Amino acid sequence: MTRHSGGPDPNQQVCFALVEAVDTSQRPLVRITLEPTPTLESFDQIFAEVELELARRESICVLADAEQTTRIDLAHVKRFAEFGETNHKMLEAYVRALAFVVPSAMVRGALKVAFQLKPPPHPFSVCKTRDEAEAYLQPFISILA
Repeated sequence: MTRHSGGPDPNQQVCFALVEAVDTSQRPLVRITLEPTPTLESFDQIFAEVELELARRESICVLADAEQTTRIDLAHVKRFAEFGETNHKMLEAYVRALAFVVPSAMVRGALKVAFQLKPPPHPFSVCKTRDEAEAYLQPFISILA
């Protein structure tokens, strides 16, 4: 699923397509793709979509792909921690595992800070490649399928 930032002509919205997305087409695998420099607004939109997915009350595995992300500010880390705290019970109940694809050392460091602020209530792994993340999640997905 690709979201669009708007524009008067829907046929021209492709020019404004955002890179981040929440893709549920492979449920129980939910893929989140972040843009190179996400904004707080884009984080909030992603979190809103994840909340909708959790509201389905079905078990999922999440692959958060930050492969192209080069920077995450402290404000993003705080927002991530707040989301985890606010949604702790739903995350605990429905997320079976989480894998992050984070090749950037800077972003991995920011992610570690977020997990120190509020550890997730489910198994997780921070991976350097998408293949590594998919391999980590596969046993969890197999149980759900």
